[in-house]
Amino acid sequence: MPDPQSFIDLLRPSICPRLECVYLNGCKTLDPLGKAIQEELPHLTIIGWDSKTADKAAATFSKGVYDALAQ
Repeated sequence: MPDPQSFIDLLRPSICPRLECVYLNGCKTLDPLGKAIQEELPHLTIIGWDSKTADKAAATFSKGVYDALAQ
């Protein structure tokens, strides 16, 4: 997992002015990474995992997210 502050710096409006959502596709990505992003960049919607999950479940969820975005 990346250093939260380094990752946040890449997501700032000065670099990504049209960014609205961050999808963290990995186990236990909401804490600390997702929470740190939300604290510093509250305008962003954060989607991620709060726990460990089976690979098949993660793959199915990811497919659903990307299918929805494609629509």
